[in-house]
Amino acid sequence: MIVNSRTRLINADDFSSVFNFRKRFHTKFFTILYKPNNLHFSRFGFIVSKKINKRAVRRNYMRRVLRDNLRMVLLNRHYDIVIQVKKEFIRSDYQFIKKDFFTFINEFNK
Repeated sequence: MIVNSRTRLINADDFSSVFNFRKRFHTKFFTILYKPNNLHFSRFGFIVSKKINKRAVRRNYMRRVLRDNLRMVLLNRHYDIVIQVKKEFIRSDYQFIKKDFFTFINEFNK
């Protein structure tokens, strides 16, 4: 899957509609919220707050890791998905992040 500006959730209304739908999936490192959409593709949004890490470099690293994992998946459905990081992760946690993410994808594609 290619992540570009068309496949991103950008404005607050898009994010709030996903939050209001209240379908969630929890893992050790993040919470994933999702809602069906009427488009022919899925859209994604990432939330990494300053409470997780005050340094933008670290928060951007976490977004890059999640975006990289998205490139490797193929979703069977069309959803708006928000990934909210709950706990900071670093390079040594990459395999755990990948495992958590693909656990969600496997459950989601059933």
